Amino acid sequence: MRDIKFRVWDNHYERYEERSCAVNKQGILFVYNVDEGHWFEPQHTGYAIEWFTGLKDKAGNEIFKGDILQTVADDGARLSKFTVYWREGSAGFAKERQDGEHYNLDRMACSRLEIIGNIHSNPELMEQQ
Repeated sequence: MRDIKFRVWDNHYERYEERSCAVNKQGILFVYNVDEGHWFEPQHTGYAIEWFTGLKDKAGNEIFKGDILQTVADDGARLSKFTVYWREGSAGFAKERQDGEHYNLDRMACSRLEIIGNIHSNPELMEQQ
């Protein structure tokens, strides 16, 4: 069974949310206020909810939607870069290469992929060269 995990990017503060967060069945985000001891729905809508894919990269790091991955060849050469996203049509996670090509994200592919950043903190990693 796959762990259901996610991380939350706060566009307002430009950082990943450090507090406890939960998402209900309708996809609405709630944050736990430690000082007041209760859950609340944030007032601003500038959050990006990034779900755990259930997969790990070659180093054992959990891969989330929004991560930037790079293929690493057997000889250590660094090849294509990809962003991870949810593909509605196939109801699964996929990766998009810099040139716009799309591929399914699967366990076999992950054994050759390394997380090098994410689309929020490192968007420059996906710029065409």
